[in-house]
Amino acid sequence: MKQANDTRTARTIHKFVGLALAFFWFLQIARGLAIHFRTERGDRLPGARAVMVSPAGGGTAGRRAADAGYDVSSIWISGGVEGQLDVYAAKDGGDHTLRIDSAGRMLRTRPDSQSVGDGALYETMKAFHQTLLAGDTGQAIVGVSGLFLVFSIVMGLVAGWRSKAMGRSIVRRPARLVSGQANLLGWHRFLGYWLAIPLLALAVSGVMLAFADPLKDMAGVSAPSVSAQDSLGTIDAAGAVAKALDHIPGSRFTAIDMPGETGVYRIRMHAPGEIARSYGATAIYLDRSGRLVRVEDARTKRGADAIFNALYPFHTGQVLGIGGRIAAFLCGVGALVMLVLAMTAWARSTRRRPTQRSRAPVRDSN
Repeated sequence: MKQANDTRTARTIHKFVGLALAFFWFLQIARGLAIHFRTERGDRLPGARAVMVSPAGGGTAGRRAADAGYDVSSIWISGGVEGQLDVYAAKDGGDHTLRIDSAGRMLRTRPDSQSVGDGALYETMKAFHQTLLAGDTGQAIVGVSGLFLVFSIVMGLVAGWRSKAMGRSIVRRPARLVSGQANLLGWHRFLGYWLAIPLLALAVSGVMLAFADPLKDMAGVSAPSVSAQDSLGTIDAAGAVAKALDHIPGSRFTAIDMPGETGVYRIRMHAPGEIARSYGATAIYLDRSGRLVRVEDARTKRGADAIFNALYPFHTGQVLGIGGRIAAFLCGVGALVMLVLAMTAWARSTRRRPTQRSRAPVRDSN
């Protein structure tokens, strides 16, 4: 009897938490799917060929932006087709994102205030997915909704684990997808049992990303603070990238932050043996003269530092390469299907629920 009550309680919690947040979860997952392969789709819009970005190519992009009157703050590979770079710069009091290829050709320019067009839609959807365009408050809401998603998945597993029909539901899929409530819920359970663990992993990593700053403070993980005194001689961006790549041979350049007020170049790379991710997490810091200031080798990170370093590539599936990214995408599609099945079944059950009629006999008033 106690087991039956526990199963009923878990199923009720799973149902009503899901119904309360289903629409929000649907939008969050849909936005995540829309931006999942955004770099590949966005890069092919300008139509540049796929070529590797050399240190000279990065320097060329920076000089091209400077010649056009922009104050460059950082240069990143676009993350999709090799040979395209995104230059983040300021001009006339506003921030801009420039797409330049490694030959110095300006492919597009876009003010950061633009929300649609010239690749801005993907950035807007990414910001909405992460913060609801509401800063820290929106990010906290996303994190809390993720916690409820984790809780709902666990309750669904608890309800299924204590059910005698769980094994049958896992190995025997419903015969066909029809509109009957029982059949819709049968498909919901079938997909849920198969996708619960990967969805739980993706949801937990998403929650940790949403609360990354406070969690890092609790774990004692802090961002490095670097600066350099005035030094003799200067090197340009291309020279800084070349020196950084010489320090860890075989690395792939992904980004460079210009010295600015700190007087330090930060060159981000993907080092050999580092976990797979679009932009890598290894960083070399050089002063304006090219002197080494600091090395952050992602391959040597341990403990909490290594966990936080792996969160984003784990959440997006990048850690397993293109296969992992496809698997994460399919898990998201499966989650959307499960939400639609559950909401459709609930809607049909409320429509078809018979009204209670009184069965009391009618008395003859005479």
